[in-house]
Amino acid sequence: MKLALSIAGLDPSAGAGMLADVKTFSTFGVYGMGVATALTAQNSRGVDISHPLNPGIVIRQLEAIFADFDLSAIKIGMLGSRSVAIAVGRFLRDINFEKPIVLDPILTSSSGATLLDPVALNAMIREILPIAEVVTPNLREASVLAEVPVKGEKDMYEAAKAIHEMGPKAVLITGGHLKERAMDLLFDGEEFFELASKKVGKEIHGTGCHLSAAIAANMAAGMTLYEAVRGAKAYIDELFSRWIFRPGSGQGYFLDHR
Repeated sequence: MKLALSIAGLDPSAGAGMLADVKTFSTFGVYGMGVATALTAQNSRGVDISHPLNPGIVIRQLEAIFADFDLSAIKIGMLGSRSVAIAVGRFLRDINFEKPIVLDPILTSSSGATLLDPVALNAMIREILPIAEVVTPNLREASVLAEVPVKGEKDMYEAAKAIHEMGPKAVLITGGHLKERAMDLLFDGEEFFELASKKVGKEIHGTGCHLSAAIAANMAAGMTLYEAVRGAKAYIDELFSRWIFRPGSGQGYFLDHR
């Protein structure tokens, strides 16, 4: 069985973050592990507080994992602070990790809470983007990274090129909130691929986490980037159509299922 690691924040409700990633890994037949970067108090209604961990604690977790396990992929989500972003990026470079790294550049929660300030964002761009196999921003995150408004499909093409120049091997901009249609755009540095989906008028907690974790799981299993993205998108489409439940009084959650 392949092993994959989530480096992300802890959502105690398990709808997003490290716990959601590990569930998604398991759904794809990959054994999931998690390194916490931040603790949060949140539920289906939103994030009450976010507390980044000391980078030394994060590094100790990583050292313990890498001392004992041979990982096939890493998914990086919420980093929480400048010091954690720097510590994680430098650790992975120092050990010369050459397996796929999927970066979900989480800046805010779906409820609007800020999870990464501008100083930490710059550290993530400098330290993490250049080592990522693929980065998976939504429209809002792509706008921040590319420093241009991303509102339509033409904007997505320009933003993808700008973000690719920052160092990742590939960029997947998720366009579920486009007005015209639901379309994700994958750019591998040479070709663009439009990946359309049925437009869904639902806001589900942790959608980006599930998608990026599914991509990481597929790449851990040996799929190419394109195959991994297509398979992950098909999985998310299935979750939207069949596997949503509401454990609380706020946003819906995915019920990981295959």
